[in-house]
Amino acid sequence: MRSVRTVDAVLCIVLPGVLAVFAALSHMGFSDADFGDSYVMESLLMCAAVTAVCPVLRLVGLVRLPYWFIGAVSVAVYMHGVSLYYGTYRDLWWWDHLTHFTSSVVVTSVVFTSLCALVRYVPGQHLGGNAVFLALVAVVSLGMGDLWEVAEWTVDAVSGNHYMQYSVFDTMEDVAMDVLGVSTATAVLAVVLGRGTPSDAAAGLIPRLEPRGTDRRCPPHHL
Repeated sequence: MRSVRTVDAVLCIVLPGVLAVFAALSHMGFSDADFGDSYVMESLLMCAAVTAVCPVLRLVGLVRLPYWFIGAVSVAVYMHGVSLYYGTYRDLWWWDHLTHFTSSVVVTSVVFTSLCALVRYVPGQHLGGNAVFLALVAVVSLGMGDLWEVAEWTVDAVSGNHYMQYSVFDTMEDVAMDVLGVSTATAVLAVVLGRGTPSDAAAGLIPRLEPRGTDRRCPPHHL
């Protein structure tokens, strides 16, 4: 157990720390991006904060998310943050499509895990059968992607820049990749869920929330 806590503590430092270093370098003018050093620095600091969330939750014992899940979230965030620093969005026309696809897959996984936890650990919650549950996961995930596009437009409109939105065609391409990513992730999650229930999935994904003395193989009677 001590070795596990050591790994969690290291992740809490390393994952956001590397991005914080990139942010500092950007502030010093070393970034190769065309977006402006301040925008890149602020984006990297935000990415650093996001990568710290899952390891911190593990370290304090609130939610024991598996390491593969933390890795998936971190990869998606790093793909965006580091590529901003190096100007990859500018140099590779397909990079924006890849990052949106990857991010939508990760967002769908996060939504799936969150709703599974809601079903298992909140008394009286029932979100229908597996088909209805997965449809809800897909709809919520797509909605979050659309909200992100609105947020990008809002940031550019308020700042008077075009850092995040280039044209209506760019927005449509982003939404299309979000649909592809969510559809792919939902199909995979349907296979993973199989004949089990969201409650069973939650017990495997986040067991530390289990009440003491509860057998994870036997969900509480109210679920």
